[in-house]
Amino acid sequence: MIDIKTHVEVPVAFRATASQEKPEMQVAGNAQPPLVLVVEDHPSIRNVLSCVLNLQGFQTICTTNGQEALNWLESAHHTGKYPAVILLDLVMPVMNGEAFLEQMRSYWQAPMPIPPVILFTVDQGDHANLACAEVLSKPFHIKDLLEKLERLLKGMQTTRSCQV
Repeated sequence: MIDIKTHVEVPVAFRATASQEKPEMQVAGNAQPPLVLVVEDHPSIRNVLSCVLNLQGFQTICTTNGQEALNWLESAHHTGKYPAVILLDLVMPVMNGEAFLEQMRSYWQAPMPIPPVILFTVDQGDHANLACAEVLSKPFHIKDLLEKLERLLKGMQTTRSCQV
């Protein structure tokens, strides 16, 4: 397992395996690569996630806490550019992940469903009450994150194609 808090060179090492098949990057009905909202207070983790996701063809928006993420989502409502997936740290200053989820779910007004959330946490407890699509325990391997993203995006394609 790679501890991404201390091994910032992960993107360089990951590039060596980038010849592997990339996940399905298009969400059905959308010609643009999926946008991933990263909500993480540690700069090194945020930077590594952004770099790796960009190398894999995702668009990324990074915020440092739940309040910044809510502010960005409010502006997204005006631009119509919503995230396909949210990567969310549980423990952050200003507004933690649990408070963010509660606020986002209470005030979501977008013309699309709330995006799936992958929760990052060092706490090994049960997080089922947060109703996140996936949970990754820190430290985690980038490969595990990319597999979860691919699975979620494929699920979104299946759901949207069934609604057409």
